[in-house]
Amino acid sequence: MPKHAGLAFVLILFVGVALHGQDCPTQSYLVTRGTAEAAQAAIVQTIDGTARSLDIAVSSFADGALGDAVIRAVQRGVSVRVVLPVSARTEPGGQYAKLAAGTVPLKLVPASTPFSYRFAVMDGATVVSGTYEWAGGTSQVAFGTLTVIRCGSATSGRSEADEYSADFLRLWDSLRGMQSATKPAGAASTSMSVAIQEINADEQCILLFNRDAIPADLSGWVLTDSEGRYVFPEGFELGPGELYHLCIGALNPADVFLFYLDPDHDELYLIAPDGTLVDQTVW
Repeated sequence: MPKHAGLAFVLILFVGVALHGQDCPTQSYLVTRGTAEAAQAAIVQTIDGTARSLDIAVSSFADGALGDAVIRAVQRGVSVRVVLPVSARTEPGGQYAKLAAGTVPLKLVPASTPFSYRFAVMDGATVVSGTYEWAGGTSQVAFGTLTVIRCGSATSGRSEADEYSADFLRLWDSLRGMQSATKPAGAASTSMSVAIQEINADEQCILLFNRDAIPADLSGWVLTDSEGRYVFPEGFELGPGELYHLCIGALNPADVFLFYLDPDHDELYLIAPDGTLVDQTVW
């Protein structure tokens, strides 16, 4: 994340007192748009210190450093669950595709349901919560807060972490009928025959291929590199055996947002409207 040396106002409070009679010391941050690095680093450090379980419920997830930390947790065997709003599939800079590709169990809250959660529970004992956006410092247009609550194993009675864990479980169970992004329904109408045929990062071009014998409706499908994205317009079809050449530049559709393919290292995901990860490539 870029540093803003001119904006040095970060208030970090270390509070070593009990909450509600429990031994749950807290570390709190008051952050602004230019000084969110400390809060971001605190979340990354806390995730990196997780050993067993990680439950996340956030209304925005567009911070690559936090997404990478979650993937590292998965890779070392941590049990991870994430709840996001359905809009996360097309959020600028969103980490949805990265998490789905990393086999993270995901549940999406329908657009018709208000969703403003911003918290995570680590190992059932540590909580990060507050108004801080999980979208990097550039999203902090006003003051935000982040609190890290650590409840040790010796905590007596019901702790703050227990309360958050119970809230997450209720939320997760309430979405029981919702499709997990990593487990698409067998009866889904998504055409899995569309593939990323070729990528020319030097010329910023992507070639898609429909291997099926019938047309593929790509309405609402998303191409994303986890930083920018292109959403196919309503009614867009790719005919049987057809190739579609999409270039980011002169031939680029007008509604591509922050989409740039790094020639040295990047990733590309093709995601259907129901959240199915159809194809991916990393270089």
